[in-house]
Order: sequence, then structure tokens, then C-alpha cells
Amino acid sequence: MSHAVSESTPLLPFFEGTNGHLDSSPIDIPYWSQVVLALTTSPDLVKASVVEKLEWYKNGSGFRHEYLVATVICPNHQKALLRFERCGTRDQRIEELHQILDVNERAEAERALEEEKENGSTPADIVTRVHNPAGKPASRQLAAYTNFQRRFPLRDLAIAIQCVNTHAPPSQDRLLSEQCYWFVRTVMEMCEELYMPGSVSKVEDFDAQAGRFFYHTVNQANPAEVGLLVEDARRAIAADDETVHRLWEDGEGRRLRAEERIRFWEERIRVLEERTRFWEEMQRSVGQ
Repeated sequence: MSHAVSESTPLLPFFEGTNGHLDSSPIDIPYWSQVVLALTTSPDLVKASVVEKLEWYKNGSGFRHEYLVATVICPNHQKALLRFERCGTRDQRIEELHQILDVNERAEAERALEEEKENGSTPADIVTRVHNPAGKPASRQLAAYTNFQRRFPLRDLAIAIQCVNTHAPPSQDRLLSEQCYWFVRTVMEMCEELYMPGSVSKVEDFDAQAGRFFYHTVNQANPAEVGLLVEDARRAIAADDETVHRLWEDGEGRRLRAEERIRFWEERIRVLEERTRFWEEMQRSVGQ
């Protein structure tokens, strides 16, 4: 037996601004991943929150930003929608606009820049708890993975996404190569290999839309790179499993084993006392 999971168990790192129908404030993925791992200190807690679905979305305006949404089932049977994405900066976009030689493409990119909301001052991989996976303005779902054949803990997703973040940090982000398109495709393909979704649905024009920046497909599947990242994730998950087991053994596991030993000896004492009373009763009966 490990740590008991109840409705009061911390399920997800704290997200501000989730009251009503508001989305939370975004959190940097490296920090978020650390918090998830810090909260999963027993085997039961690792299993407590699981990924039910992964969805791949693409904006229909601006730079056709792509992101993924994970539906997480919590111990209280409630669902949480977590949006993961790589976000560049306005300065990055302006710099790359000057590198576009085609006049029509540059004009299209300039219009997209005007449509974009204000970007952050630094590139970042972020996670946000959302209420509507399509967002505003509405994005289009390109693909959905469900019915995973292997149990898919939220802890594992945190590790996989952190592996992607470490492999190619957002500070190296290039709009036409490693922006949101690469980030989403890589995470989705890693999870497909690791957890084997039994149901994969894609729109008819998926290959034409995924990883597409205006007129060009700037990011395509890279099985070799994904394979290396999958192995990184497997090693990291195995290492964290060992850490969780050690923490549990040294902490609550030790307490539970001590309580079990106490119960064992209490039961032995109870049985001995019952036998003693039985023999005393027998002796009194014989004496009479």
C-alpha cells in the first residue's frame, strides 16, 4: 500500500485564474514539470492523474500557431484541460520577416504579425489550464489520440515534454523550423510511440496542414529524432520511478511497515491473551 489518494490530494500544480470560465495564467514548462514531479512522491500519486486524450490544434489566423491539449482525469473524477505550446517573441518574428525573399510570402507574414496578440518578451514553452481547447479565436483540431493502451500518468507527460524542452530550448526557436510546429509534432509522436493510442483520428488534409507556415510545410515527421527523445523519456521515467520508490520506502513506506509490524504483534498478543484466558477458564472448570 502507498500514499492514499483522496479528493483533497493535490492533483495539478496550482494554476491561477481558473475560477469561472477564465483560463489560468501560463506557467513555464520546466517549472511546471518540476512541480509535478515534486507532488508525485508515491506510486499511488504517480497513478492518480492520467492523460485520457491528446489533441493537436492549429490556429486559423496569424502565424497559424499550433499547440496541443491534454485531457487529464483527476482522482476526484474531474477533467482538466492543459494546453501546451511553444511561443516565440515579436522580435523573433520581425527578424525572420526580413529573411523572407518572396514578396507575397513576406506580405502574408506581415499581415499575420498584425493579427497576432502581443507576444511575450522571451521565447518560452508554456502550459495553461484552459476551459475551451479550441481557444479564441477558434482553432481547428488536426488530430486526436485517445484510448491509450498503456497507462499514461500526467507525471510521464511532464517528463516527456521536459525532454523536448531540454533537447531544443525555446531560446533556439526559429519561426520557420523549430517553432510551435516542431514542438507539438514531436511531443505527439513521442506519446504515440510510448503509450500506443488505440484511437487516432486526423482530418483529411492533416498532412497538408500540420507544420505548415503559409505556403510551405516547414516541419515534417522525424522518426530518428523522435526515437532518441523517446529513449530519453523512458530513461527519465525509470529514474523517477526509482526516486519515487525510494522516497516512499524512506518515508511513508517505513511508517506503514512499522504500523503493519505493530498490528502483527498486537494480533499475536491478542491471540495469546485469548489462549491464556481459555486455559485459565479450563483450569477453573477442572478445579470445580
